[in-house]
This record gives sequence, structure tokens and C-alpha cells, in this order.
Amino acid sequence: PSTITHDFISQIEELAPFGTGFERPSFLFSPPYVQEVRILKESHLAFVSEGVKFICFNYLEKFTHTFNEIPSYHVTGKLSLNEYKGTKTPQVMIERFIDKSAVKIV
Repeated sequence: PSTITHDFISQIEELAPFGTGFERPSFLFSPPYVQEVRILKESHLAFVSEGVKFICFNYLEKFTHTFNEIPSYHVTGKLSLNEYKGTKTPQVMIERFIDKSAVKIV
């Protein structure tokens, strides 16, 4: 997550337009720790790892474990820039949680 920058996301955006047959790329992350865990509107999960915000809409459909177990999972997601009060920050829109004990990434 620490390598996600505005420039990297801008380079991905230069590949647009995305759509059927040319999907926006997904990336695999292995968050070593989580901080600032929040539940938004009772159904969305947000946390920070290595300075990057991760957000998962309707997280109960994708992750049914406790929040301190998140580092036991790989996360796949798409990169975007979140704009809030005029400030843009990188974020990962989580698509899936993958149990690290079931899948080893080499």
C-alpha cells in the first residue's frame, strides 16, 4: 500500500476508458496491520494500512470475521483518488478478502 501514489493512479487513469473487455485493473494487497477501523452507515468498512485508506462497501457480504483478523487476509481492490474537502487521497476500493492460509503469494 505504501507505493500507491497520486502519480501511479494518474498513470492508470491514462489507460481509460475502462469497460467491458477492458476492465479497470485490480491489485492484490497484504495489509500488515490496520488502524482507524470504522463502520460507515452500518454497512461499509473503512480502515487505514501503511497510510492508505481501504474501503469496502457492503462489507458484511464479503468479510464476516473480526477486524483484528484483517491482516490475516489478502485484499484485492481497485485504486482511486478520494476527494474530500478539496483534498485528494489515494484509496483502495476492496473487492474481495482472501484467506492468507489458503493462498500463498510468492
